[in-house]
Amino acid sequence: MLSADTIWVIEPHADDAFLSLGWSIREWSREGRRVSVVTVYTSDESRVKETQQWAEAIGVEWHGLGHVQPASSWFDPTDTVPPLPTPLLPATMMSPASWRLWPLGLRHPEHIVVANSAPDGDSYYLDTPYQFLSFNQGRVRKALVGRTIEWWLLPPRDKWADTRFFTSQAELFDRVDQLELVPEVIVR
Repeated sequence: MLSADTIWVIEPHADDAFLSLGWSIREWSREGRRVSVVTVYTSDESRVKETQQWAEAIGVEWHGLGHVQPASSWFDPTDTVPPLPTPLLPATMMSPASWRLWPLGLRHPEHIVVANSAPDGDSYYLDTPYQFLSFNQGRVRKALVGRTIEWWLLPPRDKWADTRFFTSQAELFDRVDQLELVPEVIVR
């Protein structure tokens, strides 16, 4: 699927695609591929606007699915989140010739629900790069067992210049001092 001309990156929240695959998305767009970021939970209008501006700046499309962010404590994996409709994506995004990338759903409950919406045969990206911090290494290793790596890229520091689009998340970016060491990884 690495040769697909159309790539759909499904993100639970606005900014997840940037955090997890921002440099890869930029490079695919530069190569002339049709790249679209699809945000599932779009109730946070300021974050959505930031993602739209980032997508436009790097030459990719943005689509929102209009689901409301459930009331959960993002970092508690025991929270329950209502299931999403099946299928989650409209038929126009389901072409067999395109490459759909879903979050692997490592910790956040919304990410897990979105990951569970992926059709068989689609690929996953390692979401929320904070998972590469030392206290989450076990969870990452467990999620990768039996999977094949399709894409692995250590982006240049230039990727993080795009955090300027995500001002609502500035405090979070400031607290995580090792983001530039996080690879962008896609698995099947």
